Amino acid sequence: MRRWNEALEYIIKTGANQLDSKRKKRLHIEKGYDQKNASSHFEEDLLTLYRENSSRRILLIFDEIESITFEISPSKHWTDDNDFIYFWQSIRSTYQKNPSLFSFIIAGVNPKCVETGHVRELDNPIYKMIRAEYLNFFGISQVTEMVSSIGQYMGLTFDDELFTYLTDDYGGHPFLIRDVCSYLSKLLDSPQRPARISRFLYKENKQSLDLRLHDYLKLILDVLKTWYPFEYDLLTYLAAGDKKTFEEFAMEWSESIAHLIGYGIVVEGADGYHFKSQSVKDFINKTVKLSKKIAETKGERWKIISERRNPLEEKLRKIVQFVFVPRFGHDDAKDRFLKVIGGKRANKLSSMTLTDILNSTDSEIYLNDLQKTITKYWDYFEHLFGRDRETFEFYLKHINKFK
Repeated sequence: MRRWNEALEYIIKTGANQLDSKRKKRLHIEKGYDQKNASSHFEEDLLTLYRENSSRRILLIFDEIESITFEISPSKHWTDDNDFIYFWQSIRSTYQKNPSLFSFIIAGVNPKCVETGHVRELDNPIYKMIRAEYLNFFGISQVTEMVSSIGQYMGLTFDDELFTYLTDDYGGHPFLIRDVCSYLSKLLDSPQRPARISRFLYKENKQSLDLRLHDYLKLILDVLKTWYPFEYDLLTYLAAGDKKTFEEFAMEWSESIAHLIGYGIVVEGADGYHFKSQSVKDFINKTVKLSKKIAETKGERWKIISERRNPLEEKLRKIVQFVFVPRFGHDDAKDRFLKVIGGKRANKLSSMTLTDILNSTDSEIYLNDLQKTITKYWDYFEHLFGRDRETFEFYLKHINKFK
């Protein structure tokens, strides 16, 4: 909730908690951090804390970084204003002038703050300054160690095959695996310990285990759907068995695939990409309509594509009309639209109004015309789509190419 200058002051106040009142007076926090002097005050106060701490290097850790990241913070001044820029300019400037003074770590579920080069046409101060590292899920040896160690305290042992099942079915996700094992221990016929959990107990109860984890899997995928909708869309293709489309997108959008691999959802093997967790794949196939609509014949594919594409084109026509006419007026709006189309078709349509052109089924207006118009005048349309122009253009070209 703090503005950028107040956030800098808060860091200093936190570091000053160990100081007595006399030494705190040496800091600017007693006088407040106004926007004009916040950056210089922050540097001076951090140097004071460094000296008060026997000249030991300071480490600042920012957890849940999404809370102060542009475009995704719940606070408007971090999302829409330049607080992110001013905050990190101050920290980066101090860091560059005093490299032995402090270091910092950023943590969270979304590396957007270090992957985006520009924020509203301003340089991102920490772009590429930090290399994103993802916390990996467990392999079979780590799953074996975790389950065996915790199980030992509870008087439980496990069939060796069970470690493989847990790793494959839940992608090595530590929390999900611990929850599954906890549930299995409650299914044992006898409360007496020591006891053994067998692979047969696991297989007999696999369906109820998956139902139990439904909410957890939904939570994991909702995070991805909220912050990376494009990546989530890609997963629906892979889950449905459409590897060709997934890998085609992967060649164009390598950073998106890096996110999916980094989050431990997808792995790349010699024969292409696969889900790391069978449970995630099954969950997506049960909940995403696209997965249920994969067709076998060409006729079925045409039908499904038409059902999805035709309403899309109709809506785009209305969007162009509702944006252009109020913005430019009827005549200028029509002239601008026809100029994008050009050629004989533009001459043929020149006697009609823009509304008639866009609403008529006989006006020879194509999806490609709408895409070109929207991308040419992107500044007037970007707030409707919530994505960058290149992504929008890529989607529309893809739809048109494979219609």
